[in-house]
Amino acid sequence: MVVDCKILNTAREFYKVGIQLYKDISIEVNGKNWVKLIPTIVNLSFAAELYLKSMLNGERGHDLNHLFNGLSKEEKETIIDMTIINYQNMSGQQIDSETFGELLKKAKDAFYNWRYFYEMSIIDIDLFFLISFLKSLQALSSIYSFKEDNMKE
Repeated sequence: MVVDCKILNTAREFYKVGIQLYKDISIEVNGKNWVKLIPTIVNLSFAAELYLKSMLNGERGHDLNHLFNGLSKEEKETIIDMTIINYQNMSGQQIDSETFGELLKKAKDAFYNWRYFYEMSIIDIDLFFLISFLKSLQALSSIYSFKEDNMKE
């Protein structure tokens, strides 16, 4: 797999910003930082989109489920397995591959929906899933970019 490093580097930056916002939310007392939830989800979901696109030669669209399904069977299985482990480590709850699919479908339009939250009556996302999924995408894309860098030498 060839990873588009330009897209990958941008994904990493959106991820860093999203995680910092998440940390800010996590340490706030009495829910005063709830408004940071929206930019957190927007940044993290866009990072997920960009990580996927970096592995798919810049495929277009925002639907995380559609982008994920563009990966090879082996890549999808690796991401599912890693996400399940990450999710359990983060939340203390176990999920299986079926639940992974349900949570991904729930998060598939997060970038669009949360940017326009004020137009939606109800929007929902499992933030632990989104971060766990992102950690898996980050790890897999880093492996591919590392292999690619070493092949150039």
